[in-house]
Amino acid sequence: PPFTTVADDDDDDDDDVHVVCGLNWGDSSFVKNIRMKKGTATSGTDTPSGQSCDEDLWLTLGNNSSSALKDRAAESNGTILNVFTGDSSRVHKKQALQNLENWTSPSLSPSEGDEGVSSVTTCNTILDVHIAGGCGNKILRTTASGSGKDGEGGNALSIIPPGTCSWDTAAPTAILFAALLKYDKQGKVTDMFGGQLVYDSLGKKVTNDLGALVSIGPNAVEYHNKLCKAFRGDEVILSSLLRNYWMVSKCSGNDSAGNTLTSPLDDETRMRLQRAHKEPQAIDFVRNESGYVMTCDELKTLILDQVSSCDGFELIGYSVPEKDAVRGIKDGHMNKNENGELIDKCVIHLMWEETKSKDKLNSTSSRVPSTVGYEKITTDKFKYRISLARE
Repeated sequence: PPFTTVADDDDDDDDDVHVVCGLNWGDSSFVKNIRMKKGTATSGTDTPSGQSCDEDLWLTLGNNSSSALKDRAAESNGTILNVFTGDSSRVHKKQALQNLENWTSPSLSPSEGDEGVSSVTTCNTILDVHIAGGCGNKILRTTASGSGKDGEGGNALSIIPPGTCSWDTAAPTAILFAALLKYDKQGKVTDMFGGQLVYDSLGKKVTNDLGALVSIGPNAVEYHNKLCKAFRGDEVILSSLLRNYWMVSKCSGNDSAGNTLTSPLDDETRMRLQRAHKEPQAIDFVRNESGYVMTCDELKTLILDQVSSCDGFELIGYSVPEKDAVRGIKDGHMNKNENGELIDKCVIHLMWEETKSKDKLNSTSSRVPSTVGYEKITTDKFKYRISLARE
C-alpha cells in the first residue's frame, strides 16, 4: 500500500488538506500531491468544483533558502546545503552541526579536515540551517529540497536525534525513495553510524535508538557519509548511543554459597572498557541478522557456538575497531565471495569478567576467547548471514 504524510499549507482554507503520497514497489515510482476537501480528492489535472491541484505542488516545501543566499551561491559558483533539524539541545544535533560548520568554513583550505569529501564540495558549500518540527516534516522538506524535474533540485540533509519511532520515519522515507526513482536523484537514509534503519514487523522494537540521517543530492550524500564516519570515531556519540548495547552496567557472579549476586563494574574495569571504545568503531555493519547492534548477552550466546563453555566468565563489553574492518564496499570496490555476495569483515575484541574464584574455574572456562572474527554476508535479497569464528 502507499505511504502518506501530510504537508501543511497555511495559504489554504481550513478544510483543505494536502497529502503527499509515495510508493516504491519494485520498479514502480509514484510521488504525488493530493488535495482533499469536503470528501473529494484532487490530483494532477483533475479539477472537480473548479479546484486544481498540481501533483508536484509538494516540491514547494523545498523552497527554503532566501533570495540573498541563492544570489550568493550563484556569484561564488557554490552549492547550498539545506539542513533540517529540530530545536533540541541534544549532543548529537550539536555535534553534527558543528562538524558541518567546520567542514564548510570558508577559512578552511582544501586540505584541512576534508578527508572523504571533495575539495570542491568543501570549499563551495553554503550551509542553510532550518529548524523544522516533526520527524516526517524534516524528511519531507529534505526530499522536496533535492527533488525536481529536468535537473532541478538541490542538496539537503536531515539530522534526526534518537528517540523517534518506526512510524515516524517509514512514510516519509517511502516518499524519499520514490522521489529518488522518479527524479533520478542520489540519496540515502541511515542511522547516525551509517547502518540501515530497522523495521520490526512484529512491533517489539520500534524506536530508532541510533537516530537517523537523511540526505538527497550528491553533495548532501557526501556530507552524510562523512558525518557517519565522524560519529563512528566520536567517543561521546558512541557512548551516548551504544552504552546499553556493548557494555554492561553490572556484573553477575556467585557467592560462596552459590547465590547469584550483581555488583556495579569496578572503576578499573570501566576504564578498560572506555579505553577500548576511544578509537573509531565499525559499528555501522557489525550487527545481528536483524540489523540491530548486538548486546553483550546476544554476542555471548553466539560465542557459545564456538567454545564449549563460558562458565565462570561474563562478557562485560566488546569493541569493533575500524582498523580491523574490511568493508564490502569501499572506495567503489566490492569485496565479494565466490557466490557473488558482499562480505563485511571485522574482529570483535571481547572483555570478560571472572564470576568465580580461580580455584573453581575449570580448564575449559579459563580459555574464553579474547577476539572472534565476524563476517556479515549480504545476499542478493539483502538478507544477512552472520558468522563468528574464534581468532
